[in-house]
Order: sequence, then structure tokens, then C-alpha cells
Amino acid sequence: MGGVFVLGAALMGAIVMLWSAWGGSQGKACKSSYISPVLCRSQAAVAQTEPAALIRDLQTYVAAQTARGAVQEVAIYYRELNNGPVFGVNQDTPFIPASLMKVPLMLTYLRHAENSPALLKATIHSPASFEGTQDAYPPREVVAPNTGYTVEDLIKRAIIFSDNRAAILLENYATANLTDARPPILETLAELGLTPVRPFHDQSDYYISVKQYASMLRLLYNAAYLSVGDSSYALGLLASAEFKDGLVAGVPAGVKVAHKFGEYSANGYVQLHDVGIVYRGSRTYILGVMTRGKDWDTNAKIIQEISRRVWNGVK
Repeated sequence: MGGVFVLGAALMGAIVMLWSAWGGSQGKACKSSYISPVLCRSQAAVAQTEPAALIRDLQTYVAAQTARGAVQEVAIYYRELNNGPVFGVNQDTPFIPASLMKVPLMLTYLRHAENSPALLKATIHSPASFEGTQDAYPPREVVAPNTGYTVEDLIKRAIIFSDNRAAILLENYATANLTDARPPILETLAELGLTPVRPFHDQSDYYISVKQYASMLRLLYNAAYLSVGDSSYALGLLASAEFKDGLVAGVPAGVKVAHKFGEYSANGYVQLHDVGIVYRGSRTYILGVMTRGKDWDTNAKIIQEISRRVWNGVK
């Protein structure tokens, strides 16, 4: 009997130690407040009611904008992350994601780095020249030719500045070094349930809905795909994104928004999207808006207005 007691006490002590270690490992990441407070055991989920008036308002606004020809298509997805309501307007309409795909590229590297931390410090050298790009929203900084960058630096540039050069270097390096099978980003998209027909840099036949894309941000918020620390790190980068002409412009100054935008143009039409997490305490929510029209500024203003209406409509 004494032996059983000693064994039981030892087992209980081990459990307590593991629990304490888990809590300690979460503490630093939880201080960033980018991930779900439920994971940090600081806040219980509170059920919310569906905001019927807000839904009607958004439906009316989208219908009015498309009817007058300001925009061809608008899709909205909304989800409160603390056990709140979920709704959408044209949420299953497919769009070309463009630079939104820099997020699964980031997830690919962070996932691999969890087993091989040195990966983030690996150096990638840029080529002597790059093909020119015509961005409606050009990055403030771009990767320079004939220069070495760490993987971590390129990830930051791809997310914060939305630098296509950084993303291309990361994709090429991942394909050459991270797997012997299909490109790693395709593996990541498959795990996320977002498998494209071709790699994301070939936009011709890959479409995604705002509802599908928003699921990635929910996985990050709940630390369901990456560790708590890496999820918080990824959301911190998204919260530092320099694009301010979409969701960010529709909320009060200083409100944290972890988001990514994408732009695409072809055949006389432009697509502008912005999907992110708006941090509003117990009413923190995901909001995604995807648009297709003929004018960048008009599309941007529509995203801003939808963001403003959602912020004001979430009581």
C-alpha cells in the first residue's frame, strides 16, 4: 500500500509540474493578447445574440452599391470569436486571393520551424534582378537584388509590407528545401482545407471565398494549427501590416487589427480584399471583405465603410 501511495504522489507531482510548465510557457505569449483569452484561462466565453439590425444594414448597403454600379461584387464574413454570432453576405462567392496567400506561406515556415528552429535563421540570397510588378498599393520596402536575408526577415517583409519579392524567395526556397513531395505551401493549404488547383503564384484558376479564408485566422486565434507562441507571433506580424486603406480605416484609431489584404487586376476589373481580426475585448471578431469592381479607390472605400458599420453595429 505504501508503494502505491508513493507512486500516486509522484504521478500527481509530475502532473502538477507539467501543468505549471504549460502555464509558464503560455504566459509570455498570452501577454501579447493576440490569441484567445480562453487559452490563457483569463476569460470565459459569453454567448451573444445575432445582430439582426447589422445584418440587414450590410445587406442593404451591398445591394445598393452593386445596383448603382459602384462595385460588381462584395462578399462579407463576420464571426465573433468569443462564442458569438456568425453571419455573412455572399460569403461563399469565390475570389482570387492574390497577396492573401502570403499568410499560408508564413504558416508553412512557422510550422516547419517548430521542429527545426534554425530554419528561421537560414539565409536566402536574392537574385541580381526581379521582374517588375505593378501594385496598386506598392510596399514601402522591397527586397534588394544581390542581398542575403534570413527567412524570418523575409516573412516579416511579406506580411508587414506585402512584398511580393520576399514571398517569391520564400516560396522558391521552401519548394527546394522543405520537402521532396509537392510544394510545402500546398501541404499547408491541404491541412487547412484550402487546396488550390495550382501553386498560389499562378492565380489563373485558384479561387477562395471570404468564409474559407477567414478560417485560417480563427485557427491562429485559437492556436489550433501552430503553438500558442507561434500563433501569437504570426498575429503580431499581421497586426503590424502597413496597409491601412481597408478594415483599419473603419475602426477607431489605436484599435488593433491583425489582417492581410490582397489585390488583383485583370480584364478591366480589380479585386481588393482585406480579412482580419479586430480586437475589441470580449467582442473581438473576424471581419473579411472581398470586392470586385473597376476602381481601386471605390473598392477600398467600400471595405472601409463596411468595417465602420460593423464596428458601430456591434454593441
